[in-house]
Amino acid sequence: MREHFKHAFEITNNNLFLTVPLVMFMLLLSVYVGLVVWSPGTSDAKWILAIITSFFMITAFIAGWLNMIKETIKPSSPALSPLQQISVGIGAYFLPLAGAFIIASVLMGAVTLLVYKLGLLMFGPLSFDHASLLRAVSSTQEMKVFVESLSMEQLMELFNWNMLFVITSTVFSFLFLLWVPEIMFCTKNPVVALWCSQKKLFGKFKNSLKLFFYLVLINFVISFLSNIAAFSPILYLLVLMLYFYFLVYVVVLVFLYSDREFCNKTENNCDCGADS
Repeated sequence: MREHFKHAFEITNNNLFLTVPLVMFMLLLSVYVGLVVWSPGTSDAKWILAIITSFFMITAFIAGWLNMIKETIKPSSPALSPLQQISVGIGAYFLPLAGAFIIASVLMGAVTLLVYKLGLLMFGPLSFDHASLLRAVSSTQEMKVFVESLSMEQLMELFNWNMLFVITSTVFSFLFLLWVPEIMFCTKNPVVALWCSQKKLFGKFKNSLKLFFYLVLINFVISFLSNIAAFSPILYLLVLMLYFYFLVYVVVLVFLYSDREFCNKTENNCDCGADS
């Protein structure tokens, strides 16, 4: 695993241009969301259209950008320019990734509902107003005021519910770890890719856990630095640059792990088994 960690850093450092389309798309998406929010009108049709448009934009970008990362790990012959990599990626992976995102949303929604029902049985309903909790999430100051207003029993309620959903989201993150690389390297059928990714994930369970906890550690460090840098614009800018760098690194690492551990090096396909 250490070789994968080190090699992923080398690939990322040699392909820092991968951060450019990511930053540009984030800016474009922010502008679009801002225009939607500040545009006149509050009809349901406006928000439904905005959600659908955002979904298409995000999926198309991810398809193209992930293909760029795939090309850094397993280049095509003849070599493609970055624009060609993006256009080929959109054409090849837009529908498979859209299907995967829809399936993931349905699965997560269904499991979240079941977890909520389980939480009601284990902890009972929250004894404070849900609307006040939603308002508190909007800012650090609001959250501080909200937490200070709670009793010790209510704090325990909030902690229990939070841990329940954190555990659920962590399990989902682990189970979906190799799903997208499976689509990019092996099969464009999102259902088959999900099944194959589970076989590979649990086929090399120890390595999968090492990779997952390494990614969790990176996320924890970046989140910690972001909280510290929130009070300094210069530090925040540096942490933001670090965030984009490690976002590219994480995707490169997961793709590299999937390719090196499971993909057939003599053919441009993958074996849907963990022993390859």
